[in-house]
Amino acid sequence: MCNLLISEPLPYFCNKSSQTGVFLGSLKYAIVKPLYTNGDRFSTSNGDRSSTSNYIAIPLLPGFSKVLENTKYCILNQHQNMINTLTTEQYGFRKYRSTEQAAYTLINGILQA
Repeated sequence: MCNLLISEPLPYFCNKSSQTGVFLGSLKYAIVKPLYTNGDRFSTSNGDRSSTSNYIAIPLLPGFSKVLENTKYCILNQHQNMINTLTTEQYGFRKYRSTEQAAYTLINGILQA
């Protein structure tokens, strides 16, 4: 049901944003909520709720903003893959690429050298 409501404005905003290089200020609004993490491995406070190191910030973004940003990411990613602008050593934020593959490639390269 939502598709009918955003199918026209979404491509318009996405194209305008790409053409002008401007992301609407009203879509940059976020509510940041702290999420307790029960004391992570980097913290020395071990589960202390009064320690700020046991919390991570979770931004709550407008739904349209998420859809617009994801659409722009998909278009840019598809374009980069089509014209082959990323090196084979680029693993971050790429489909079918993982940190395990990056580690394997690095270790394999060291062992073969």
